[in-house]
Amino acid sequence: MSTPTTPRATPLLERRLALVEERYTSLQTQLAEVKESNAALASTQRVLRADMNSLTSQMKASSAPQVAPAASMPAPPSSAISDAEKAMTINVEPLWQGGPTEVHVFSSGVKVWQHYLRKAQRERFLVKNLWEQLDEPLITKVLQHAEKGDVFIDCGAALGYYSLLARRISPDIEIHSFNPHPKFVERMRNNMKLNGVSDINIHQLAIADKAMHGIKITSAGFGGRIQPNKEGTINTTTLNDFLPTISGWKRILLVKADVEGFELKMLEAATNLYGVVKNWVIAIHQTRKQCGELLKKVGYDVIAEDPVRVEGEPNGVLVATLDKETFFPEFEKDSDS
Repeated sequence: MSTPTTPRATPLLERRLALVEERYTSLQTQLAEVKESNAALASTQRVLRADMNSLTSQMKASSAPQVAPAASMPAPPSSAISDAEKAMTINVEPLWQGGPTEVHVFSSGVKVWQHYLRKAQRERFLVKNLWEQLDEPLITKVLQHAEKGDVFIDCGAALGYYSLLARRISPDIEIHSFNPHPKFVERMRNNMKLNGVSDINIHQLAIADKAMHGIKITSAGFGGRIQPNKEGTINTTTLNDFLPTISGWKRILLVKADVEGFELKMLEAATNLYGVVKNWVIAIHQTRKQCGELLKKVGYDVIAEDPVRVEGEPNGVLVATLDKETFFPEFEKDSDS
């Protein structure tokens, strides 16, 4: 009678476990650093207080008493602060409360204006300084295979992080970024200037299942959702309609999509891109199973299908490829074992 074997964890689950362990270790390190820092600050405060008291005593001792008519002697203001006390005034402010002149620099080297980030994002970046812990390593892996003339399509570019990452990794890749809301278009352009980048094509459109005009979105911030058939502020297009605008016959290396629940409709209206797009990385909301089945049906290997959110991130991720051996060899080895 054979002994039952324990099912082997998938690479994605192993990666998620590694991220959790890394976060736990990071938090332990931060806690130790905070305790050490607090002890050092308390010690420094005691030394500085003693120095200040000593200086104050010396100033009093060196001041000779002066005799003057009472009328000509000014009364000292009750709120007077000594020079020594002024010198000890220190302003310490948490980084995430900074103003619009502060910049966040990611591990990738991409920079964004810090006041564009939500507090939850900034706190997440203190743990692991990536835009998204699951998505970014996979997207980076694909972009590292970019060849001159390849195309990267960024659907739902928001602040433009992944478009800027693509430009940083490959100076020759052609980038098309879809950002439906004017507020985010402006912020993305500002982040482009911050990074010294000008050659990204921004399209003020949302990617959906059909071209529509005057569509209402529930929010101009992160996580805003499209509501069709209502008066609104944005326009939409499809990937099928967009494909002919790409000059010449080029390889679409990657489509990254974060379209707020429209991922299945986006794929259903992208039939002309099946087999043309080499890799898909899709933020998944409620349609993980349907999206995965569709991509498998048209010839893709779905190598990562994670519906579970990393703490602090808004969605799971689905990754599909036409060439697992080239882009994701670790998944190829896992399937062969």
